[in-house]
Amino acid sequence: MAEARSELPGVLAEIAELIGEEAALALAKAFGGTTVLIRKSVVDGDPMAAVVGLEAARRISREIGWGNIEIPLARHWMMKNEILRLLDQKLSESAIARAVGCHGRTVRRHRRLRRLRRLQRWSETAAATPPPRHPATGPQALK
Repeated sequence: MAEARSELPGVLAEIAELIGEEAALALAKAFGGTTVLIRKSVVDGDPMAAVVGLEAARRISREIGWGNIEIPLARHWMMKNEILRLLDQKLSESAIARAVGCHGRTVRRHRRLRRLRRLQRWSETAAATPPPRHPATGPQALK
């Protein structure tokens, strides 16, 4: 499921690099579509600290900076992750579509894209691996 995670929108991608993807997802669920104040000195009880934890909120303040930031909705990203998670559980297309609240075509598209990404990674790995050499060939055989 790692292929979906690299596509976090906007500042959530930066936040995910700092404090992890699950914390970025929690921020999107709690504050998506709104502006959040990142304080210069994050204290316990701060709304963002309540969602991601005090140390994580302080790291965001230190690394990204303080002030107002807009947290993206990330609906499509969350839906995509949920579809991929349910595909991993081998649920049917219609069960996934009902659970996520999308069309069956959306589930098919994500299944197909995941399969294509896996094939692409496999072909890149196969192309990067040199073929095995026979002992009678190569520079040593010429001596």
